[in-house]
Amino acid sequence: MKNSVLCALFLAFLSCANKQEIKGYSKSTIGLGKSDEKISSVKSDTIYNGNWFSISYPKMFKAQPIEPVIFINNYIYVETDEASFSSENEEVEFFVYSPQWGGNPHAYLKATNREEIISKEEESNQGDFDEENASEYTTSYITFKEVSGKYTRSVVSIKTATTHLVFGIKYKNLKSYNKYKEDYLKFKTSLIQYAD
Repeated sequence: MKNSVLCALFLAFLSCANKQEIKGYSKSTIGLGKSDEKISSVKSDTIYNGNWFSISYPKMFKAQPIEPVIFINNYIYVETDEASFSSENEEVEFFVYSPQWGGNPHAYLKATNREEIISKEEESNQGDFDEENASEYTTSYITFKEVSGKYTRSVVSIKTATTHLVFGIKYKNLKSYNKYKEDYLKFKTSLIQYAD
């Protein structure tokens, strides 16, 4: 079961390569971040350890939450399935929702009473790499805009029968998005998910 879930997530990541998250603005990629090459490309970043994931974020960003901190053997992590990372000037915020299994990330996927959906796309895929490990997954891309134009927020959601992963970026304007785009792509590709 665990192998089929991990394989399904891997396929979902691959399906997201070169997918438009922000229609008309840019292409983005999502990856597992397990290769040494990808990890070394974010050396100047800081590592954030959550319950079932690790992710790199730009050194000058502020991470939330920062507690409660758990110490197990030589491993230190924040007891959370989700985290956000804000730039010093608060022009942009990255976020990740990466629980061990499914969880409930609905706050990320729905417009607040101050937001409207400006684009939404959904794809369902059946894994066909190996019948034993095949798993269906749904990938959703949603972009929200705050009604007075204060910010735009884009998310990508990858959901299988038992897991749910969400990445997102919130930015003040297109200039801010473009300024931090490469950092956001590194952030997404640096994700490492853990299983028991």
